[in-house]
Amino acid sequence: MKILRIRTLRGPNLWSQHTSIEAIIRCVGSENNIENIQGFKARLHNCFPEISLLQLSDQHETITIAHVLESATRDLQLQAGCPVNFSRTAQTSEVDTFHVIVGYSEEKAGQLAFELAQTLCISTINDTGFDLANALHRLRKLYEAIRLGPSTGAIVQAAVARGIPFRRLTEGSLVQFGWGSKQRRIQASESDRTSAVAESIVQDKELTKTLLHAAGIPVPLGRNVSNAEDAWAAAHEVGMPVVIKPRDSNQGKGVTVNRINENDVKAAYMIAAEISDNVIVERYIPGYDYRRQQINRSSTTRSAAGDWRRHS
Repeated sequence: MKILRIRTLRGPNLWSQHTSIEAIIRCVGSENNIENIQGFKARLHNCFPEISLLQLSDQHETITIAHVLESATRDLQLQAGCPVNFSRTAQTSEVDTFHVIVGYSEEKAGQLAFELAQTLCISTINDTGFDLANALHRLRKLYEAIRLGPSTGAIVQAAVARGIPFRRLTEGSLVQFGWGSKQRRIQASESDRTSAVAESIVQDKELTKTLLHAAGIPVPLGRNVSNAEDAWAAAHEVGMPVVIKPRDSNQGKGVTVNRINENDVKAAYMIAAEISDNVIVERYIPGYDYRRQQINRSSTTRSAAGDWRRHS
């Protein structure tokens, strides 16, 4: 297997509307049909049991190393919790040469997955073994370090569910939705249409609650507190469980949720007080668990892949 070219597609392209890794692969000899590599399929599934080779539309088309590379790059990302919804292998005009295109949600994670998939293919051909646990650990660690935060990630997932393409513009939370004249951009939970006045308001949690309440929108009971004892008193007033948070912080800094006893409430107050001189105690209302939804989606994808293999 020889990699002739590899590039990152950061926008709409010939293959899809999704950001993708594209490579041109030349297969040599028996690599053009993995059935001709003795013991290859058994070794592959032994090294990576969750891999799901694509069900080719043409039943007479052979599965090449290029197809294996595609599946491995995609499935390694899925196993590591990286959302991926596109991949394809297509033959070029040259004999034994293929385009391999695999989507990614985080560019660096996609690139690492492609490198690990190459290692998996070569190791399986040469029967030298592949450390799947270490590969997934590296991918998960990288993805956790660079992935979008909960608020931005939730917005991106809502866009993906509606078929809206996105592109991360920086290593921070600046994200672009759509392309060309229809594109929109967000920074964390703010859009390119958010006014400076609105931004100033939402940075003050007490003021935001006051304005929402005045507009008839339900808000949790709560008040400002001045010390740990006052925080415990406020918790009794609004009813347990409670949330303790700085009045003017962002991105969840200093926020502690679901506190129900005196020691926990007072300890949470001290955490919030390190972030701001103004601390609020509010009634805790359970909401959307973004990380659990990510895990559930990944598990569902793996289960579907397993069902296909069992019935193929």
